[in-house]
Amino acid sequence: MPGVVTPENAVLVQGTPLVEELICKTPTNCTPGVLVTRDTDDDHFKVCQPTDTPLGWLDTSYKYGIGDTYEADQPARILKGDIFVRAILAAGENVTKGDYLTIAADGRVKKASPLAVQAGATSVTSTAANGQILEGGVPPEVIVAQAEQSVDATAGEAAIVVRSLI
Repeated sequence: MPGVVTPENAVLVQGTPLVEELICKTPTNCTPGVLVTRDTDDDHFKVCQPTDTPLGWLDTSYKYGIGDTYEADQPARILKGDIFVRAILAAGENVTKGDYLTIAADGRVKKASPLAVQAGATSVTSTAANGQILEGGVPPEVIVAQAEQSVDATAGEAAIVVRSLI
């Protein structure tokens, strides 16, 4: 059978992940398959938001499966590396296999938007504008994965198999 099979109760689909064990500090929306970030210190995690730096993907455990919410002070495996994982595509999204994905609210993923000049932006007319008008190194949308299957989540969030890029 061609294509990628979405596992029923596992986050890791394929590959050998780098695994870090951290403690759930803020359990809101901490369900397996979401992206997580550092919380109050290096030993604790919380669900990643679009402006956060992701640490990895929250894995299932003997106690918490797909759809379960981790409780505060519970240890969890955080997966990262060149792996395929079962992530959660944000509600309202529609992606095609191969699309690049970025962080949506509550650790979900969404299709990355192309770079563009904002509507209504002021034209750059300076003779000194030589392409070096941008500063910084982290773009506003961090690419975290690439879709391994086409999924339509316009009616509500959905599981999606992705290739992790973190």
